[in-house]
Amino acid sequence: MRDGDILKWQWKPELGWNDFGSFGDYHCKARIAIVHEGRPLDIYWMNF
Repeated sequence: MRDGDILKWQWKPELGWNDFGSFGDYHCKARIAIVHEGRPLDIYWMNF
């Protein structure tokens, strides 16, 4: 991965993620990430 790459992601059901109440497994997650300093960061938490 290179800085600036854009990724779409989702949990793998077989990993058994817990359900976080009425919000589900994707609460506070956009499921779109941008690579920054070699690490994918979900854009939900980014300040543009």
